[in-house]
Amino acid sequence: MGLLDPPSIQKPGLSRVATRALAERLRVEIADGAYTKDGIELRVGVSIGLAVAPEDGTEPVALFKVADAAMYAAKKAGKNRVEG
Repeated sequence: MGLLDPPSIQKPGLSRVATRALAERLRVEIADGAYTKDGIELRVGVSIGLAVAPEDGTEPVALFKVADAAMYAAKKAGKNRVEG
């Protein structure tokens, strides 16, 4: 994975509903945090794209493509969202 590649979390056995709930909890935890750098308060948002096997594919490449497209849909829809 390169420096700018999006990270992935792989959690076998979760339904789409459970996966979305996990991603939403992660999004909220990240967005609710404030960070201070050189005396400036910074807030971070995150756009998360989901892919769930086998509905979205069974091969890793196919799943990453679906998740990547969903991530860009989240960004286009206003950022700091979960899509997929």
